[in-house]
Amino acid sequence: MPSYLLSYPDESEPTYLDVEPVEYRVGPPARRSSSHPTMGGGRVHQDFGVQEADREISLRTEWMEQATLDAFAAKFAVTGQVWRWLDGDEHEWTVFFRELRPDRLRGQAAYEVEMIFDVIEAVS
Repeated sequence: MPSYLLSYPDESEPTYLDVEPVEYRVGPPARRSSSHPTMGGGRVHQDFGVQEADREISLRTEWMEQATLDAFAAKFAVTGQVWRWLDGDEHEWTVFFRELRPDRLRGQAAYEVEMIFDVIEAVS
């Protein structure tokens, strides 16, 4: 089974997902742009292009043990840290851990979890 893991950039303290995610998306970067109405019915468009730093990785897993959630939550709580993310296709990313949303499974000692990472750099 492919491994999905989050660790410090020096590869220390890896935390692995318990199961493969049911959803895994590496979205294309969003365009940095805005469009504003002006007086007289016109519009002003600002377009700053596409930046790799605007890419995000989102995933959802249907089963995460409490100990695994605690390990991810401890990483999420670290302020200002960038992380090494390795996905199941052996792509490596430097990421910022932006969101962690656990939802306890009724009658289980486990969670369904959604996570979002902001890409800092595509390493490989």
